[in-house]
Amino acid sequence: MTGLPVLPAYGQEGSVLTLLEGDAPILSIGVLGGDPQYELYQIEGAVRLSDGSVVVMVAGELEVRRFDSGGKHVWTKGRRGEGPVEFRLPALLPTCTSDDRIVIHDRMASRITVLNGASGELKDDYRVDFGDKRPYSQIKCSPSGRMVFTTYGQIPKERTPGPYRWTMGLYFMDRQGSRSTAIRDGFLGTERVMYFRGGRPYSEGPRTWGRDPVFAVTDDGIWFGTADRHEIELLDWQGGRKHQIEWEGRDLNVTAKNLEGYRNAIRRLYEVEGGDWRSAYQKRLARDLPHLPSTFPAYADIQRIGEQIWVKEYWRYGDREQRWIGFEPDGTMIGTMILPAHLNIQQFGPDGDWLLAITTDRLGVERLVVHELREL
Repeated sequence: MTGLPVLPAYGQEGSVLTLLEGDAPILSIGVLGGDPQYELYQIEGAVRLSDGSVVVMVAGELEVRRFDSGGKHVWTKGRRGEGPVEFRLPALLPTCTSDDRIVIHDRMASRITVLNGASGELKDDYRVDFGDKRPYSQIKCSPSGRMVFTTYGQIPKERTPGPYRWTMGLYFMDRQGSRSTAIRDGFLGTERVMYFRGGRPYSEGPRTWGRDPVFAVTDDGIWFGTADRHEIELLDWQGGRKHQIEWEGRDLNVTAKNLEGYRNAIRRLYEVEGGDWRSAYQKRLARDLPHLPSTFPAYADIQRIGEQIWVKEYWRYGDREQRWIGFEPDGTMIGTMILPAHLNIQQFGPDGDWLLAITTDRLGVERLVVHELREL
């Protein structure tokens, strides 16, 4: 195990990758009305291939679509069902996909579908036996193809109102027909809330501003963190710690300004509904406010850019930007990345010169955009 010094992420000199709010994308796919092949509804995973073409899972239509480097539609595959190239609850797996293999996981059917990247024709289709270790997070793959995921947790037997944390596991599968193998099990992961009515539990769900474990996969192991602190660790495939990175991040304490930002954001959601929105708004606040945490998660995502590791700072109401901090595999900090808050990042280019993201406008229209990144 290698211990590394605490790194000063705020004020750290180094390279800064950025994309300004007004920068136009070099590619944009998605329309409101018009040709239905270009209407994107409930995107569940997208990837840009080496020739610049884009493959996307349009889960709202249960279709996989490919567009060329200029955004022209090439092919569509998929429909509802349980047969070959049929889906029920699919997601495209970007880190498992390559130029010649488009990999889709159907969560409801516990099935992996592999399509030919060029033609979209079926290459492989098989069910996966996860046993009682069903994937909670999206499956991510190492360069060699090993599939990694976090598992669902259990609702406590002694149910009490308020927040709790799932006890979860980090698992991998090697190939078709293999069984899930534990990397690390029994850690405190996703934060949830149990809601009571009339003295009895009636629902439970994710906690607002709750922590979620995140990870990125390499052939050497898994970069993993639970977002409790500004700290991530590199685990080997048996769960042992190989490296640990700590840095001085943003103050995690929830302030009065943060709470006011939350109230205002929820208010705007209900105002647009009209009618007796004030009553619904007050009920929402009465339900949520008592269960908000006193501290924010330390981060929200980990992604690889080539061999580098980039950690996304947790976004808070009122932030106009999202901020990422980059590290070399040995833990050396290399700089930061500042992006518009509205971008839902799907993929970074292997050289860090572009990104693929989902954007959603005020009318709810989803688009896929490719932006070039620049260094300041």
